[in-house]
Amino acid sequence: AEALARGHRVTALVSRPERIAPQAQLSAVKADVNDAVGLARQIAGHDAVVSAFSGHAQADVYDAYVRGFQSIVAAVQSAGVPRLLVVGGADPVVIELNREAMARMTAQVELEIVPGASHLFEEPGTLARVAELAALFLRTHLEAKPRPAPTEAEPATSRWAQRCSSAKRD
Repeated sequence: AEALARGHRVTALVSRPERIAPQAQLSAVKADVNDAVGLARQIAGHDAVVSAFSGHAQADVYDAYVRGFQSIVAAVQSAGVPRLLVVGGADPVVIELNREAMARMTAQVELEIVPGASHLFEEPGTLARVAELAALFLRTHLEAKPRPAPTEAEPATSRWAQRCSSAKRD
């Protein structure tokens, strides 16, 4: 919501895009979190990936999260996306997995833990705090580096200019 409010284009990669209400500057695209190659294609050229994947829709949450998170990290690395922001709840296993992934990342990565937050951020004030942290991350890491203009070899009508980005300004 913060990125949209600031005029960025956002691509939501989700398993069920029909559940996403249409909004200006928002594209909902079907994605399989366990398909690292497909995810890499879908996020290539984006300025950042903000992941809220939890795996909680699956019967075996832990294994689903590990597989999905590993796929997301591999896709970010493969696509060369320079920033990964992961939001999630207070789960020691998940936090440790995030720390292990941070050690392998070449992208801009930060870990912020919101005290008392569960994976859905239903506790009073926790979702607002996540929004504040995400906004700070996006302001700090995206607005500092303006997008380069297209070149002769890559005109404005090219795929480069048409990509929906998770955090690019028009």
